[in-house]
Amino acid sequence: MKKNYFVILFIFLMTSLYATDIFNESRIKFVKGNVLDKIQIIKESDKTNAAKLSPYALNFVIENINLLNNDRDLAGLAIVSILAYPESEYIKEPEEIINKLESIYYNFSDENVKITILDKIYSLYKIKPSENSAKFINNYLIESHKDNIQPSEVEKKAIQIISEISNESSFEILYNIYDSNSWNNINSVLKNALVTLATNSPNKINELIQNANIEKLQKIYTLFLDSDKNILNIKPEIAENFLRRSMIIIKESSMISKEISDFQLNICKILFENNWTRSAELMVSYFEIAKNEFNSGFLTEQDFSNVIKYVERLASKKSVKIFISYLEDLNGQMTKGSLSSETVVSALIQALGSLGDKSAFDCLLYTTYLNYSEEVIAQARSALSSLKW
Repeated sequence: MKKNYFVILFIFLMTSLYATDIFNESRIKFVKGNVLDKIQIIKESDKTNAAKLSPYALNFVIENINLLNNDRDLAGLAIVSILAYPESEYIKEPEEIINKLESIYYNFSDENVKITILDKIYSLYKIKPSENSAKFINNYLIESHKDNIQPSEVEKKAIQIISEISNESSFEILYNIYDSNSWNNINSVLKNALVTLATNSPNKINELIQNANIEKLQKIYTLFLDSDKNILNIKPEIAENFLRRSMIIIKESSMISKEISDFQLNICKILFENNWTRSAELMVSYFEIAKNEFNSGFLTEQDFSNVIKYVERLASKKSVKIFISYLEDLNGQMTKGSLSSETVVSALIQALGSLGDKSAFDCLLYTTYLNYSEEVIAQARSALSSLKW
């Protein structure tokens, strides 16, 4: 057994010495060779030796960038050295390596070099996050946008990666670029990145909503709530803030419009579909606005009937009082022969029947004595039987 141990140890030592000899030989060739030789040596080395050689190659590139500015061969050496660069070296000094990559990035105009660096930063970040990684890409996007360059595959790659390794500034930077409309040719990339960041940026989104006019609200809505991507965990919260802001806009301007009526209706549908009962008080307040929008012709009978359904679901018991009051108003119109919509009466009756609050008894009973259609009267009687005593 002891003999076998020494045999294994001997083989291990000989293998190590052989591997060291191979690496030393490759290193000597690397030092003596021209740029193309250096590329070839790294490419022909096995993974272990290529990884060992890559720090030397990277340093060579940095030392000669200014002398061989944008030289294609030096760019090729930069790419192979970056691809082969070992994770173990990065783990030891992550910030130092990011700084080196940043130096190469800004001193080459070659897109392949830049994209290789961005991909490398992403792969290294997944192993050990580095704050400098996000800072570097954030700053690059800020400067590129400020310089009014036409975005290329490099900018697209930078946007895609910052959406995965973002810091607290990334969302605002990308939104400002998107909002400027100056990079329209990569709008889809910006949108996807912003939606990816949305889940961790609800406060940022709500800040945008709080300061937006109706036009900007619609733009933000299209970006986040019309997206195919899944942000369900913050979607109803965003929708609630949209509705609140739109109501403030109406209050401040003392005006309603088809545009804002449709916007609010879409928002309420999202709250309804997500059963967002946290918005109960807001929905009760919105109902008064929706009545005005309906009376002004901005909401159809069916639209307003849907609003009643949404308020009933989300406000529940809080909606009973306002529904009773409104049904009494409509009954009063009916007695004068000036009823605006029997469809809306029907929606109110169904809502009160579903809620089952006995305080609706008097107005529902009175409804059965008025000159409504047989269908509405039947609905009122059914609602009466649904009340809980």
